Amino acid sequence: MEVSHNPIRHLKYLRQSLSQNSTPISCFLSAGCPLSVEMEDGKWPLVPDVKNLSIYVNSELATNAIYTKLLDELKKAEKDHENVENVLSFIRGLLEVAKGGMVRGLTEDDLISLDELVCKKIGEKIDVQLPESETPYHNLLIVRVLHEDMDAPRRLMD
Repeated sequence: MEVSHNPIRHLKYLRQSLSQNSTPISCFLSAGCPLSVEMEDGKWPLVPDVKNLSIYVNSELATNAIYTKLLDELKKAEKDHENVENVLSFIRGLLEVAKGGMVRGLTEDDLISLDELVCKKIGEKIDVQLPESETPYHNLLIVRVLHEDMDAPRRLMD
């Protein structure tokens, strides 16, 4: 059985969905979307990829003794300690077995605080403002406004 993707058919489905006010539409923005936003030299990309986000988190937490202990345990487990996704998965996996005790020299409270700290650092790095110039994100917002409010095109033109 041959499976193929017909982009014309999917465009027709999208057009039909957009023409009906009662049909909810959602868009999934993938990790590559921030790369499409043009930025000044030295400020690109808008949001870093996982590799650069990992470098940022590891450098921010390099002096945290509990975090360094966790990274040592990741290395012992032969996991990639330079990938923030692996770090969070490892923390959360250890949390499952650390209830009321210790695992790999880390307490449940250590793991909870590490999880919160890593997530906080990620949040700080990805909490950005869009540039003032038009970006693909702005275009997506215009489509949403147009879909929700049929009078919007007239107001946008004023």
